[in-house]
Order: sequence, then structure tokens, then C-alpha cells
Amino acid sequence: ICVNGGQRGIFVEDQARFGGTKKMNAGYGQVICGNIVRGGYRGITVEAGKRVNISGNTIYGANIGMGVKVYADDCLFQGNLLVGNNVGVIVDDLSATFVDNNNIAFIGNTIKGGTTGISVKSDGLVSDLTIKDNVIKGYTNGCKIIGGVKRLILQGNNDFSSTISYHIGGAFSDAIIKDNTFMVAPTKEAETSFSGN
Repeated sequence: ICVNGGQRGIFVEDQARFGGTKKMNAGYGQVICGNIVRGGYRGITVEAGKRVNISGNTIYGANIGMGVKVYADDCLFQGNLLVGNNVGVIVDDLSATFVDNNNIAFIGNTIKGGTTGISVKSDGLVSDLTIKDNVIKGYTNGCKIIGGVKRLILQGNNDFSSTISYHIGGAFSDAIIKDNTFMVAPTKEAETSFSGN
């Protein structure tokens, strides 16, 4: 149990973020599972890390429930319960120093109550992003993906947000967007483009 963990509740961090130019080579099999996190600014985050499994956690009352900062590779966020966080899931503040963020998946999470369910600001630095089989309920804004992604899978999500369901902006290549349920019409920014298969 982590209560009011300040700026960061539970997090994984690569020390390269403090002036390094290469991603770490280590970091196999890191697991953050079965925790209860309440309050604080961020509940559970990968703040520069690789090969992390974040599953079966309950996070509530934080500004940001869970997500990725700086960079992440091969990270799975699955089966978590997020309740009453201002933003449920976030991918933001990515560093161009580390070039790519590969294979990040948010699968089967329940995200309930706040301003934005899922917020991705990729700045074109994300490849292989999967947002699948999540339930987003009680948010003003459901799923917002800005900045483009290479190989996006947005599939099988149920979005019961009140104002904006899916909002997409940027250049997307090889995107799969299908079988999503939403209560209000999806929107896209004027400069949004899709290419590839």
C-alpha cells in the first residue's frame, strides 16, 4: 500500500535520464503487481525503463493514475483498476534523446472517473502502441492520442465518456482502429493523417 506518495508513488527509473544518451541494457522482468496506490501526483509510472509488467494494481485519488515518462520499451500495463484519478493513463514528456518508445501496451484496464481517461502525447516518438480492451467510464474526455504513432492498435475499448470519446491528431502509419464502442462521436485534428496498411 502506497498512500500519498508525493510526486511519484511507485516508479521504475533508468538513471540514464539524468544526462545519459543511451537507454539502459539491463532491466529484465521488472514486475509491479497487486499494489494499492492512493493519492499523490503520479500513482505508478515507468520513467525511463524497459521490460516492465504493471498488472493487477488499484490506483485511486491521484492526479495521474499510471503511465510513461521520458521513455519506455516493452512495457505492459494490464488489468489495473484506476478510480477517481484526474488522468487515468498518460504517455507524456518523452525525451527525443532516446529516439524511440517501442511496444507499450495498455490492455484490459478499468479507468473510471476524472477529466481524461487515456492521454498520449507522443511527439512522433512512439512505435507499436496498443490500447486494447479497456473500459473508460465517467470521464469528460476518453482517449486522446496526439503527435502520431507508428503502428497503433486502438481496438475493443469501451468508452463511456461524456464530451469527447476518441480524439486523434498527428501522423499515423499502419494504424488499426476497430471494434471500439463510444457514447459520443470521435474527433480528429485537421492535420491528422493515416498512411501504410
